[in-house]
Amino acid sequence: MPTVVKQRLLDILNDVPETYFDLVSFYLDADIAPAAKQQKALFSLKHEIETLPLALPDFPSQLDQLEHWMIQHEQQAQLEFEHYLKRRAWGQPREYFHCLSDAYEFLIKITPTQRAQAAWLYSFSHHWDDRRYTELIQLYLQALAYGHMQQHQLYQFNALLETLQLDNFVLGLEDGYFHQAAIQLALAYCPTDFMPLTLGFHIGKHLCSLHQLIIAHELKELGIHTRCFQPQQRSASRHTPVLHAIASLAPGEKQQAQYLRLIQLGYGLSQQGMNEEKVLQRLHLHDIIQKIFQHKALMGKFIHDNKCIFTNRSINQWLETVEGVDGFIQQLLETDWIRLGQDPEQSKFWRLIHQQESQMFGLFNRTEQQFIYDWILGDAAVQHPAPSALQSTSDHFKTSDHFNYMAELELEEIQLKYAQASSFDDKIRQLLPYLAPHKSASDAGRWCTQQYSQALFPALSQAFDPIHHKS
Repeated sequence: MPTVVKQRLLDILNDVPETYFDLVSFYLDADIAPAAKQQKALFSLKHEIETLPLALPDFPSQLDQLEHWMIQHEQQAQLEFEHYLKRRAWGQPREYFHCLSDAYEFLIKITPTQRAQAAWLYSFSHHWDDRRYTELIQLYLQALAYGHMQQHQLYQFNALLETLQLDNFVLGLEDGYFHQAAIQLALAYCPTDFMPLTLGFHIGKHLCSLHQLIIAHELKELGIHTRCFQPQQRSASRHTPVLHAIASLAPGEKQQAQYLRLIQLGYGLSQQGMNEEKVLQRLHLHDIIQKIFQHKALMGKFIHDNKCIFTNRSINQWLETVEGVDGFIQQLLETDWIRLGQDPEQSKFWRLIHQQESQMFGLFNRTEQQFIYDWILGDAAVQHPAPSALQSTSDHFKTSDHFNYMAELELEEIQLKYAQASSFDDKIRQLLPYLAPHKSASDAGRWCTQQYSQALFPALSQAFDPIHHKS
């Protein structure tokens, strides 16, 4: 790791004010020791708790009320979703994603949170020898698909971004979009005393809400078929693992009020930062358009001939600064090169970037064209989907599967250590670091997840194996 980067991460550990992006990078850095991450997690979680409101509404005041509250919460969400489906059946438009670009923007902005999905459950895996944690560990292994790559949540989501050509857009996200991810990763390294906090957080992320149901429905309607946003099947036993854990880890009567308070605070943390509902409120297609043009300007300001004049300035001059790019967009609108609210084919700029015989064809990729197409159409994009040539939202996501020498070396190293471990306990301890959020999707991480699963839960691991299912 470069010295400058290492120093920055050490500054974070020493409580120098940091961004949420810095925190996420810290927790995902393989060179940072788990003990240092735990120390940072303790500090940052205490800070997060201090920012929560004193009174957290809509949460039971007694442990024995928790199950009823969870069931009631989901029943209400299902009832409201049925009302939503009736509205749609009566001809009402989609309520979250009016066009494909809205869905794309949502996927971009939820990416930091989604990439840390289920990370908080990692903290339970260290308690493999304590039966009270058994069902919670199984929840984490399910999220990791018991080490089977094609079903791994992170693998699937990254494959979706790659297929839709959205991954590069994540690089320019504002820091606030990394807030929830920083909390999820901090909980992955929280000390045992904070376990009730993690349980409460899991409840908040685990409950099926109205917006989750609508998101899954509208993504599928737009042709984006992915399991990443599918709510879990509703069943009487779905809440059993976390409820069992809460009951079995509960302290004596004198400490139960504090125990419940920590669970409540954990639930409050699940509402912090940019969760799905808050991201939905911040979909602004024009901002994406500005970023696309600004990105193209990085090279565009060098490649045009100075004789290329547009409204008394050369193209290169327009593209020199961020302000210039924004002004360039405005000039495109004022000179009718882009005609908002009309068929994009009526806009000279669209024809210039979309028609194969045009000089600028190929400068904007399929996804960038989709954003521009929907932006030009405006509200009419609901009734006029993009040409099929722009759309590619197949179930069959493409993934990078190139041979990686370092990954292969890492895998061989852990396999050797595992084989040489002298006891069952030592074997499990060798595997645990590779189940961490920054390693679980790697080749070594998937192999270690498989060994961990087979060692502790052989029947479940075999049942989840897609090869086993086919046989």
